[in-house]
Amino acid sequence: MKIAIVAQYYPPHVGGLEVVAKKQAESFAAAGHAVTVITCACAGARVGDRDEQGVHLRRAAAANFLDQRLALPFALPGIGLFRKLRQEIMQADVVLLHDVFYPVCWLGYLLVTLYGKPLVLIQHVGYVEHPSRTVVFGQRLVYATFGAAIFRKATNLVVFNGKVKAFLLRCGVEQEKITELRNGVNLEQFQPPPPRLSRSYVREKFDLSLDKPTVLFVGRLVPKKGFKALLEAADESFQLVLVGSGIFAESYRHLSNIHFLGSLAHLALRELYSVSDLFVLPSVGEVFTVAMQEAMASGLPVITTDDAAYNSYDINRDLIALIRPDPPRIRDAILRLLADPERRARMSEYSRATAEEWFDWDKNFLALEKLVATAVRHGNETTPAGSPVLGLAESTK
Repeated sequence: MKIAIVAQYYPPHVGGLEVVAKKQAESFAAAGHAVTVITCACAGARVGDRDEQGVHLRRAAAANFLDQRLALPFALPGIGLFRKLRQEIMQADVVLLHDVFYPVCWLGYLLVTLYGKPLVLIQHVGYVEHPSRTVVFGQRLVYATFGAAIFRKATNLVVFNGKVKAFLLRCGVEQEKITELRNGVNLEQFQPPPPRLSRSYVREKFDLSLDKPTVLFVGRLVPKKGFKALLEAADESFQLVLVGSGIFAESYRHLSNIHFLGSLAHLALRELYSVSDLFVLPSVGEVFTVAMQEAMASGLPVITTDDAAYNSYDINRDLIALIRPDPPRIRDAILRLLADPERRARMSEYSRATAEEWFDWDKNFLALEKLVATAVRHGNETTPAGSPVLGLAESTK
């Protein structure tokens, strides 16, 4: 198959969507498919084309000031990106769009419609609560316009948890078009640390205390991740380490028990997982994020927000601490676990076992590959490859 993957961001830009898009692209390439990723040149990445891990990567210029200044991940693409999209979608057997919320995917949708290509939508999130009325209005506007159109057009819609599936159903998407797949991580890269690991060496590398327990948060510093509640839950008895891009209040930078490390490469992040004692993610509207899966694969005990969506996983609530994400309860849960090494050991074993059962990327990718192949087969049965629709092809020349 010749697969075009459209994603607003791609590594080195940091985020869960970026990680998933990269894993999918490289896995399709490793399986023998011709894969091109069309994305924005952000986070220091240069405009241009290059091959990475068997993937043909095409980056184009985009204005990214909203992300840089306001932590709103919303890049505005230029004409160069449209040209790259048109070239790749015109030749593709199938197009994968990563989420409906971004302008680059709106352009991808328009070109998919123009050339009559099968479209598989990877919908990462549903409606996100946000304190800004402008952001709330923007979400509603997108889902009522481009979102609704892409939902209708997509041959298949892929989600990674029941919460997003329920959101799509509320948006009127037919249930038979939605496929819930499990995401995953590389279980060889993320695994419990070896017994002889020098924790002091790694902690010194990140300028962390050698004596205090380490509580780790990994995620973008945006409201839905709950990082502000976690900061308010900080206590002198442990050190709180935050990893992720976003705006960090200067008032917390002088505190010796709080460390903001910004975005980290995967190698550094794996080291940090290995020397942490707990992973805490008090986010809202998310279940089993990529960072949480990485932490579990690394054998970390997990504290996260209680959400009804976890009920479908039949998890042991004694071995994953599910709480209400307000500062007093977060602090209490952290202190209780730090004072109970036996329970932490059980939680660590459970985290790894759960990751092996549910979040093995190599196993979970096979279901996605099968779904995409089916979309291509159905597309070939209905529209000849490369045929434009609506008689609009000439207008783009």
